[in-house]
Amino acid sequence: DIDCSLGLPRRREDIEGCIDDNDDQHDGGGKHQISLSGLLNFLDGLWSCCGDERIIIITTNHKDKLEPALLRPGRMDMHIHMSYLTMPGFRVLAANYLDIANDEHPLLFKEVESLIGTVNVIAAEVAELMLRSKDAETTLQEIIKLLKKGEIRRNEDKNG
Repeated sequence: DIDCSLGLPRRREDIEGCIDDNDDQHDGGGKHQISLSGLLNFLDGLWSCCGDERIIIITTNHKDKLEPALLRPGRMDMHIHMSYLTMPGFRVLAANYLDIANDEHPLLFKEVESLIGTVNVIAAEVAELMLRSKDAETTLQEIIKLLKKGEIRRNEDKNG
């Protein structure tokens, strides 16, 4: 996760005068923190030496906070938004991981459908549950428990 692990600033203006842009820094906690300039040079170096033979994956929860120089074409040519799991996505996961369709367990799928729109859950959480067991019914019940827990948490947060 580029914004968290590298401690990148929001914008270049935020760091002017604070960090020597050419030197790598330590964050004070013993963790090594690379400068923005160092990261940009690293990425440019990868592309110049390897051309079209590299795929670099960078993740962030806050694309809007990243330095525009990092996002420019040539450094990041494709941007993919990964949303929370939706019912169509859930059906694909169920078919791929459990080899089932919603007509095989209609009541459980209906319950998942009623919960999935109200809870923010990522596909990886659900896929992890699906990997634990090949028994579709048990797995669907575990997923429903996960979604209900998320719904309870959401309601508690809302009610404060």
